Amino acid sequence: MQTNFFTSFSIKRVFLGLAFVIGVGYFTIFGFPFSKVKSINVIHIVPVGNSATGSVEQLQQILNEEFPSITTSIEETMNIPQGAFDVERNQYNAVILLQELNKLPYTQSENIIGITPFALFTPDLNFVFSSTKKKVGIFTTLYLQYKVQGEQMVFDPNIDGNLVQERIQKTVMRMVGAMAGIRPRLFGDYKCVMRFSNSLEDLDAKGTEWCGNEREKVLKAQGL
Repeated sequence: MQTNFFTSFSIKRVFLGLAFVIGVGYFTIFGFPFSKVKSINVIHIVPVGNSATGSVEQLQQILNEEFPSITTSIEETMNIPQGAFDVERNQYNAVILLQELNKLPYTQSENIIGITPFALFTPDLNFVFSSTKKKVGIFTTLYLQYKVQGEQMVFDPNIDGNLVQERIQKTVMRMVGAMAGIRPRLFGDYKCVMRFSNSLEDLDAKGTEWCGNEREKVLKAQGL
């Protein structure tokens, strides 16, 4: 009886483990269909540090094209807060920048996208193209004109302008999707814009499609 009990218990544990792995895998690949949709009416674009005006205007243009029902406005430059720069990494902590952006007066009811030319990181990632938390996001333009050379990213002054535009589009769409309450896809189809980009190659390879019920959620977030 003892052997049968432990055998049965072990089998149950295996099935529960498999169910958990399958469940996590499903939602990771196909997204979270039950996540709550959050309204987005206004996005304030805030330059963080010495940001190039052209990039800010380009960001606004893409937002207006992709999300015509959302009002956008370019705000005054926000200074880099003390403690954001990590000397050892030679990067800026995106978490600290998000916290500073969140202190701006219009964050309670409206959304913010900060744009900066500096390298960003989060405590769990070596570098990030962008980072979003609730109504606030931060986006770096640093890698827009980079290319992959061997195992490194290097600046390319002759990079195709259409590629730069596409990189901004994908990053901004994913940020707005996150603000709308859509969970990121860590794996899955590369056509999905909410797919996580772990490298410049990942960013260039993925598409600009809303997958599953994501388009419905984005439209609902805009009140459509």
